Amino acid sequence: MAGTVEVKIAECKAVWRLDAAAVSQVQHPNCLMGGPFHFLDHLVEVHFYPHGDPRYTAEQFKGHSSLTLFSDQPFKLTLHSNETRLWSGTLQDKQRVHESLRPASSRTKFGLVSASFPSSAFEGGKLVEFTVCFHGIPGASISLQDQALQFLGRQLDSTKKEYAVLQDQKNDQTSELRRSTQEAEQLRAQLESSKQENLQLRALLGEGGAGPVDAGQLARWHREMDRSTMATTPYDVVLAFNSLAKFLKTRRIRLLKNAESKLDIMKSESVRIIAIVGLFEKGKTWLINKLFGVNLPSGTLHETDGLSFLWIPERRMLLIDSAGVQCPVSYCAPSGAGSEESVDDALFDAKSSESFLFEMISRVASHMVFVVTSFTSMEQQYVEMLRRKYVARGVHKELIVVHNMLNVSNPDVAQQVFEKQVTTCYVGDMSTLGRLIFTAKKGKGPPVHHIGLCYEWSRAGDEFNEKNRQYLLQSLEHRELETEVVLQDQLREHLSELLKMFVSTELPEKADGPEPSFSVEFCSEDKAVFSPGDEALLAEDAARRLGHEGKVRVKQVRDDEPGVYIGFQGGEEEKEAWVRSDELLPVEGGPEVEMIPAGYVCGGTFTLKVEAGADLKMKTRGVISPLGELIGHNTTFEPHVNVYNETSEKGEVYRKIRIECPGVAEEDIELDDESLSAGFLLTITKKAGIDEQAKNIESVGGSFRQQQGRWQREFVLEKTDGKFEDPTYKLQDGILEITMRKKQKKCKARQGYGGRTEPAPSEAPSEASWSKVSLQDQEQ
Repeated sequence: MAGTVEVKIAECKAVWRLDAAAVSQVQHPNCLMGGPFHFLDHLVEVHFYPHGDPRYTAEQFKGHSSLTLFSDQPFKLTLHSNETRLWSGTLQDKQRVHESLRPASSRTKFGLVSASFPSSAFEGGKLVEFTVCFHGIPGASISLQDQALQFLGRQLDSTKKEYAVLQDQKNDQTSELRRSTQEAEQLRAQLESSKQENLQLRALLGEGGAGPVDAGQLARWHREMDRSTMATTPYDVVLAFNSLAKFLKTRRIRLLKNAESKLDIMKSESVRIIAIVGLFEKGKTWLINKLFGVNLPSGTLHETDGLSFLWIPERRMLLIDSAGVQCPVSYCAPSGAGSEESVDDALFDAKSSESFLFEMISRVASHMVFVVTSFTSMEQQYVEMLRRKYVARGVHKELIVVHNMLNVSNPDVAQQVFEKQVTTCYVGDMSTLGRLIFTAKKGKGPPVHHIGLCYEWSRAGDEFNEKNRQYLLQSLEHRELETEVVLQDQLREHLSELLKMFVSTELPEKADGPEPSFSVEFCSEDKAVFSPGDEALLAEDAARRLGHEGKVRVKQVRDDEPGVYIGFQGGEEEKEAWVRSDELLPVEGGPEVEMIPAGYVCGGTFTLKVEAGADLKMKTRGVISPLGELIGHNTTFEPHVNVYNETSEKGEVYRKIRIECPGVAEEDIELDDESLSAGFLLTITKKAGIDEQAKNIESVGGSFRQQQGRWQREFVLEKTDGKFEDPTYKLQDGILEITMRKKQKKCKARQGYGGRTEPAPSEAPSEASWSKVSLQDQEQ
């Protein structure tokens, strides 16, 4: 077939387009053929003779072209060429057509003998275009409509079958890719393990300045290698939390439990909770393996997910392992990946999530073991931050810093490094129970214990490591009594408390009333929790899996079971289907479907419950400073407040409160002096000056930096301050000034010591000239 044929069923026409260059190359009596093509269920064929009817010579038909048309129905039609009408009528029986004009298809029984027209219209390199307008099929227009619907239905069925085949191929390829990825990860882990064994053996053999190996070290190395090949120890419980932004979007966190674990997260257990924390890749998991003789997955290629709990029943210890602070951040966001905004969002989400987990660990654990290597100023800041958290909350928890000096092999060098990093930086005492053990004391709060470890396969490691690890283990066992803990209750309580520090709620702009509240609830079963709009995406995916491609409506999102209940049209009847959440496939642009690792089951789900109509927002947003630093900008309204007393020239005392609140109007200020017996309650609502969601507004040069929300504070007057008059306020130039005048004290004199004679007052006033009185304060 030459050129292209476009069938426009809605307009009852077909358009055949030819390139003028192709037309100019055709010699008499040859032709160009359009089709056969289908118009609804009918076959149509068009022949174009650039040099005229083949029944005549080129000289006889010079300057003219002709067109013949065939079909399996006697259509009534009109033929146009480049907007010029060529012919109109009804197709005739093709038996009357000359042999030289016969069509290619035997199914076509009717045809147009010949339509001749000047060929000058096709000169000059113009596009050749023929339009066939069908004026109906014998019968009625309803017949045409029925045929059109039947034709489209058959096309849809054919497309469905093709789509189902492609979908199966996609699923097979996805499974194969996942399997290949897992095999690649295993091979890389084996390669990493082989490299570590090679380095350790080379160190034992005296390479790299580690010194010669003795028989004891070699035997110990072989035992360690045997242990590294034993089965990996799985974590008992994993809190699958790695992104605060993702939690606010999905509103759920799964609590995964190892299928073979003996730890009951719903039951009260007498345990010591010990957290092993530190920056990324400092040896936290390695330390746990050494202390407790387990084989948790570790190494450069392995990353601990969320908060991972390991139960040591013989010691009644529950260990918390985490991914570590300052882990690498993925810039591959689902939308806008690679843009500066997506990079900033990813970096700040990682920073906020780390702070959230770090704060949560400090609240849950009764012991904190912070693992460091070179003990940089960054690590010192984290240790000091932990100590101050304990001081601020008035709790006495042990804080232990383990210095993993993995590059130190010489005992003398180890002592020098430990002295440089610890003993010269802190005030405290060296331990008498062993070297590289130091206790730092600083003001209030618990002391900080520093313990040094060296390279395991060296003389320094032989001299210090085992002794210091035993000291650490005994410290963890004897310094803190066991407490009764229900793990899921503790996690739920701390999640609720911390979210109030990191997250704020927002109502629609027209909504009134107090700021809506939110809470975290725990369900022992895995429930489907959807964000707004996710239900439709999940329903569409469910319907596709059932072979339906039409419109889908969500009938119900069940809370008692994990899944979505949908309804869709199946033929003439409406059908319904229930699809479990774990059977749903990921939808492009839709919610992420989490995969449960092998060997684990969902022990429950922490769900975030929010009042209807409210939205959750991070209190801080990542913005770039003029120096290029990523800093946190508090998006909630937190004005600067200054409270002070001012004395006038007349000696009157005024209590003044100045609040910086630019962008706030008087109607946004509420001052309630009746709810408190001594003082008042102040509420200020600040609206956003820029509608960041508006389609016609776009930030230039970075993210928006504005504050909004409702701020509330109680100003309580102490009895020792005296009494004040009712407050008055004025708002000017973005500064709210509240003034309260202090009431003056009046003194009432009375005669004291009745019957006692005093000297008469002298003319010159003096202390002795006044009679003694007792003063009784009488306040207004």
